[in-house]
Amino acid sequence: MDQLQVQNFQPLNELQVSNMEHYVKVRVLSVWKRPLYTNPTQTYSVEFVCADEQGNKISGSCLFKWLNRFQRFFINQNVLIIKRPLLGSNNGTWRMVDHLLKLGINFETHVAKGTEWSGDDRFFNFTDFKTIVELEASTTLSIDVIGVLIENEPLTHFKTKDKKDSVKMKIKLEDLKGESIYVTLFDAFAHQLLNYLAAHEEPHYVIILQFGRFTIYEGRHSVSNAFDGTNLFINSRDVKETSTFLESFLQTVDSPATPSYSRASSGVTYNMELDFLEVTAFNHTAEVQGIEEANKVIVLGTVKMVYDTWYYLACKRCIKIVQPTTETLPVTEEVPLAITDGQPLPITQEQPLSLTETEPQPISQDQSVAKTETEPQPITEAVTYICNNSDCKSYKKEIQPFPRFKILLKVQDSSGTVNLTLFDGEAKKLLHKSASEVLSNFQGERNAMVPIEIQALLERKHAFKIDVSEFNIKKRYKFYTVEKVTDDRKIMKALEEKYSSDQDVVSFTGDNETPLSVNTVQSRGEGSQALDLKRNLEEVYDEDLPITSPAKTTPSCVKSDSNSKSDNGSFVKEKLLIPKVEK
Repeated sequence: MDQLQVQNFQPLNELQVSNMEHYVKVRVLSVWKRPLYTNPTQTYSVEFVCADEQGNKISGSCLFKWLNRFQRFFINQNVLIIKRPLLGSNNGTWRMVDHLLKLGINFETHVAKGTEWSGDDRFFNFTDFKTIVELEASTTLSIDVIGVLIENEPLTHFKTKDKKDSVKMKIKLEDLKGESIYVTLFDAFAHQLLNYLAAHEEPHYVIILQFGRFTIYEGRHSVSNAFDGTNLFINSRDVKETSTFLESFLQTVDSPATPSYSRASSGVTYNMELDFLEVTAFNHTAEVQGIEEANKVIVLGTVKMVYDTWYYLACKRCIKIVQPTTETLPVTEEVPLAITDGQPLPITQEQPLSLTETEPQPISQDQSVAKTETEPQPITEAVTYICNNSDCKSYKKEIQPFPRFKILLKVQDSSGTVNLTLFDGEAKKLLHKSASEVLSNFQGERNAMVPIEIQALLERKHAFKIDVSEFNIKKRYKFYTVEKVTDDRKIMKALEEKYSSDQDVVSFTGDNETPLSVNTVQSRGEGSQALDLKRNLEEVYDEDLPITSPAKTTPSCVKSDSNSKSDNGSFVKEKLLIPKVEK
């Protein structure tokens, strides 16, 4: 097929039915499958829209019988050399493009991938919002629109005319001139936007709808996706039109002459209920470590343990960890790697959280472990900090750091436990305080291992949306980042009702265990068995602790288990025995 590369290609607007020897070079702009009318589960053809280097667009089709030979070529953005295509008619009442001919692919057609391309990548043809509002846009051809998302309504379920289940989402876009239009996204396009909003919290969302449909009903305009041929781009940085629009938009936002833009994106809402109950898959905690591909999942459980590594000092510009430039501060042990932007982030536990113990110190929910006699040293003016992030504008510069949350949790459900990392954004929503506020109050607490605000998380039940990343899987790193967290009773109840059928099977709790009294424990050697059990449990917990340097101590933790106090003042867990069942 290399000989096709040297042909003189014909512009698409010069194609004629009378000529059978056509040579065209095109870029694929959209591809979708057309189902068989009598059996929607089968494919009738692959439909596509393409354009030449001059921007002339044409529709095309490849029937099912030829897909084994040609389907590999029809991928979005592929440059194709096509020899001897069929030319059919394209005269429907509504068309994706204005070309009256349509390319056909059959056994006489030759297709090859091209390498060079001098034209545009997408060939958008944006329709002005004012034209749409004044009902002057085309109702027979597809349209392209671009705008910033300023409002979105919840996902709506409905039945189509043929009784099929469907969903739609109505959104509002605004252009650079302040004009706004409503756009309705159906089915996969609605889910595409919903999933993006669930995964990305951004100040502005630039939306491009390519090959959309404009209709007028009872004097009102409507823009929507058209079948499966529409392209939806959401903050697509690789699409130059997105970056150009966003730059112009931000300049308009800063202009005092256009105060209307201050509301941009303020009406964008994230539907947590839909995300937690329908969009994202649910997993029991015991299933999380078995996930083999990067994914986001929902878990429901109770916080049973928190660690004292609850914050780090960050650069204000890039929010990455900063390091002191002198040895003035007595820096304690290195704590586990956390995940930030997909990269491992070494966190150093700063004062005032310094502990001298070399083993984790579990305590009960209503008790606290006293700090060592050596009081933490305050941050002095002699210590300076620098940012070591080479991508930051403050790289290697002295900066004034600020604390950000990084709370390590152990969450339990009926199947087991999972370790989670709660970062600043979700932690602030949960605690209703910033890390600076919590740290300021904590400096006055002399008998607490972690702040009372952090301890308050113990025994609280939440639903978590967590990110099981490639780093978690490849490095077997067992602390998973929390993307969203909620204690909404409606959501948690729905999750319990939907996924609680196997709780009695996977959990040995309740009547399956017979607790011994405190006196019984003490009579067997002043609590020695209970202490052994405590050590065994700590060994188990140590296996689940984050990755640390072997030469460093492990982070301390606060547990919510109830304990009984022995004569020497230490906390002794009551031993629970499971009785034998005779067979």
